Amino acid sequence: MSEKEAYEKALKIADMIGIKVISYNDDGSKWIKEPNPKDRNELDIEDIMAVIME
Repeated sequence: MSEKEAYEKALKIADMIGIKVISYNDDGSKWIKEPNPKDRNELDIEDIMAVIME
C-alpha cells in the first residue's frame, strides 16, 4: 500500500468515526478536515475493516 492510499484510508476512517483530522501540506501549512456531522455513538468494526481492505 502506498503512502497516498494509506492517507486516503485514514481520512475515510476518521470521517467514519467523526473526528477532526489535522494534516500538513507540502509547504508545512496546517490543513484541517472537519468531520461529517453525523450522530454516531456506535460503529461496526466491519465498516472500518472494509476501508482497510479496499
